[in-house]
Amino acid sequence: MRLHHAAVLLIAFVTISAGSACTSSHAYSTSAESGHFGCDSYGARLTTTWLIQLTQTNKQILLSFDFFDTEANYDFVRIYDGPSTASPLLGAYSGSVIPGPFTSSANSLLISFISDAYVEGNGFRASWSSFVRAEGIIPCDTSRDVALEGYSGDFGCNGYGNQIHSSWSITGSPGERLVLTFHTFETEAIYDILTVYDGADARANVVGTYSGRSIPPPITATGNQFYVTLVTDYSLTSSGFSASWSSVVEFADPCFNNTNKILIPQQGYVGCPYGYGNNVNSTWLINVVGDFIIRLNFLALNTEEGADFVTIYDGSTTDSTVLGRFSGTITPEPVTSSGNRMLILLTTDSRNIASGFSASYETVHALQPGGCSRSGTFILTSSQDSIGCNGYLGGVTEEWHISSRSPSEVINLTWQSFDTEGGHDIVYVYDGNSTSDPLVYSASGSNIPDPVVSTADWLLVIFVADNNGIEKGGFGAIFESIIVSDNAPCTHDQNYILTEQEGTFGCDGYGNGVTTTWQIHVESGYLVMLEFHSFFTELLYDYVTIYDGPDANSESLGRWSGAFRPPKISSASNFLFVVFTSDSGVTRSGFSASYSSVFTGSDADSCFSNQQYTLTDPDGSFGCTGYAGNVEITWAITTASDTIIELTFTDFLTEYNYDRLRIYDGPNSQAHLLATYSGYLIPDAIRSTSNKLFLSFITDESVQYDGFTAQYHSIQDSSLVSACTSSTHTTITKPSGQFGCNHYGNSIDSNW
Repeated sequence: MRLHHAAVLLIAFVTISAGSACTSSHAYSTSAESGHFGCDSYGARLTTTWLIQLTQTNKQILLSFDFFDTEANYDFVRIYDGPSTASPLLGAYSGSVIPGPFTSSANSLLISFISDAYVEGNGFRASWSSFVRAEGIIPCDTSRDVALEGYSGDFGCNGYGNQIHSSWSITGSPGERLVLTFHTFETEAIYDILTVYDGADARANVVGTYSGRSIPPPITATGNQFYVTLVTDYSLTSSGFSASWSSVVEFADPCFNNTNKILIPQQGYVGCPYGYGNNVNSTWLINVVGDFIIRLNFLALNTEEGADFVTIYDGSTTDSTVLGRFSGTITPEPVTSSGNRMLILLTTDSRNIASGFSASYETVHALQPGGCSRSGTFILTSSQDSIGCNGYLGGVTEEWHISSRSPSEVINLTWQSFDTEGGHDIVYVYDGNSTSDPLVYSASGSNIPDPVVSTADWLLVIFVADNNGIEKGGFGAIFESIIVSDNAPCTHDQNYILTEQEGTFGCDGYGNGVTTTWQIHVESGYLVMLEFHSFFTELLYDYVTIYDGPDANSESLGRWSGAFRPPKISSASNFLFVVFTSDSGVTRSGFSASYSSVFTGSDADSCFSNQQYTLTDPDGSFGCTGYAGNVEITWAITTASDTIIELTFTDFLTEYNYDRLRIYDGPNSQAHLLATYSGYLIPDAIRSTSNKLFLSFITDESVQYDGFTAQYHSIQDSSLVSACTSSTHTTITKPSGQFGCNHYGNSIDSNW
C-alpha cells in the first residue's frame, strides 16, 4: 500500500504540472530530474507544498518561474534549500514580479505556497531541471590564469579570497559556438565582479558583468571562445560560483525553444515575427558597451491575451525594474532604458499561440544627469554622439558645433525628446558652423522638431534660455556623420532591379501617392546586408517595407515610418525586396540606404525558383535560406558505392502542413518514402539503406518562413561486413576499408 500511495502522489504532482487549479491543500513530492508545477489559479486558506528530492546525491536543482501573480504581501511562495521548512529559506515572494532563478546547494528543494482567506491572484508556474554538481572546482585562494579547451567542461570558484584577479580562457570546438551556463553564483555585490568577454581575451566585447546573488542568464558566444575574469576587493568574500560550457552547431530559435540571446550591436531588431511555440521562456539581452540608453520600438504585437507575455526589464536580469509587460494585439508605446542594458522576456503558456511580435532598438548616448546648469561651447567631431540638456537653468546659452568625419560627408540630426518653455527657451539650428550661415529653423515647446541633414560638413545647434524662472525638462538629439546621398527624388511609381554586389539607393525627397520598389539580387551563395544612413518619412502614413526574398510575397522583415532609422538588416538568401509607399498628404525628405553582400560558403541555397541539385561529394550541406511560394526544389545525393548516407538537420522552419520536405530512400521520388516534414521542429537524423538519397521540397502559394539547413555524411555500409559464424584470422593490407561482425555465433575467436 505504501508503494501504491507514493505512485498516486507522484501522478498528482505531474498532473498539476500540466496547469491545474489549486483548490485544496496538498503535499506533493517527486524524484524526477526535470518537470513543471504550479497553480493556474488558487483558492483561499491553502497550504500546498512541492518537494523535489533527487535520487542522485551529486546533483543539484535549478528552479525557474515563468509566471507569477499572487496577492501581494498576503499569499506567499517560499523556497527552502532542502527537504523541509527547517532548511535554509532562499526567499519568500508575493505579487507579480517573477522571482529567481534558484539553485539548490544539494539534491532537494521544498516549495511552499500559503494563501490567506481573502483576495486571490492568477497563480504561478515554475519548472525545474537538474545538473551534476561540478567536481574538482577548487577554492580561488590566489590569483590564477587557467586555459580550458574542449567540447564541454566545468569551472568556477568554490569560495575565493580577497584581492583576487583570476581568469579562465575557454576554447571550444572549431567552427562551433560556445554556450556558457551558470549553476551557482554568489559574490559580494558591487565589489567582487565576474566579467564575461565574447572572445579570446579582455580586448573582446564585454557580454556582461555580474555580482551579488542573481544567477546570470545563459550566454552564447559569437564564436568558440570565452574569456572570464573574477576580480575581488580587499574585504568581504562569499561562496563563489560554478559554471559549465558546451559547444553547439546552431543555437535554438528563441521563439520555439527556451533560449537566451545576447545582442551587442548598437541597433538591431528582436522578436518572433513568424509566430512562437508553447511553453517558451526565452530572453533577448541587449547589452551595448558604453554610456548609452536603449530605446525599444515595437513594430507589431500579437500574443494570446492574458497568457503569453512580452516583459521588458530595465537591466540585465529579471530582478531589474519592469518597464512594461505586454500581451494581446495593441502595439505598445516605445520603451526606454535608464542604462546600457535591457532584457526582453517572452513567456508563453501551454495552450493557444498567435502571430508573435517584432521590435527594433537603437541606442543613444545618455545625457549628463546634471543638465545644462551653465553656458558652454562644444566642438564635436565623432562619427556619432548625442547633444542636449537633461534639464536646464535659466539664462544659459549652449552651443554645439558638429563636424562630419570628412568634407565628403554631411550631418544627420534626429531629435529624441523635446520640452522647453514655448516662445522663451529656444533651440536654433544653422546649416553651417556660425550664426551667419542659413537658419534651418528655431524650435521651442513640446513638439519634437523635424530631423535635419546639413548640406555640407558642419551643423550648429544653439540653445538660449531666458531668465523668467520657468524651466522645462530639456531635450536630446543624436547626430551622425553620413555619406552624401546622390539619390534622385521619388516623384512617380518606379521599379528598380539592383544586381551589383554592393550599391546605394533611396529617395532624395518624394511625391504623394508614390510606390517605388527595389529588388536587390546578388550572386547565389551571398546574403544581403542593408544599412540606412538617413530616414525621414511622414509617421504612420509613408512607409518603407522590407521583404526577405525577391518580392512582396516573401516574409516581411519590418515596416518603418517617421524619423527613426530602421536597424541594420540581413537577408536569409541572395534576395531582398524594398518597397516605399506614400499617401496623398504630407511629404518629408525621404531616405538613403546602402547594401553589401556577404559570402555564405555555399551556392546551393537559392530556393526562389524551381531548382534541381545533384550532390556527389562524400560530405556536404544544403538547404533553403528562405524560399518562395509555388516552387519545387530537389536534391539528389549520391556517395561511394560501399557507403550509406546519414542526414542531419541544424535548423528547420516551414509553413506547417503546406510547405513540405519529403525524403526518399533512393535516387528519385519513386523510391521508398522515408519521411515528410513541415513546421518548426528539427527532424531527427535519417539514414539511407544505400548510397542514394533524394529530397523534394514543395511550397504552396501563400506563407513562407526561414527554410532549413541540412548536412549529410557518407559512412561505411555495415551490411557489407559478413557474419562471424566461425573463428577466423584475417590480414588486411588495403590503405582503407572496414571490418567487423554483422552478427556472430557462439564460441568465436576471431582476429584481424
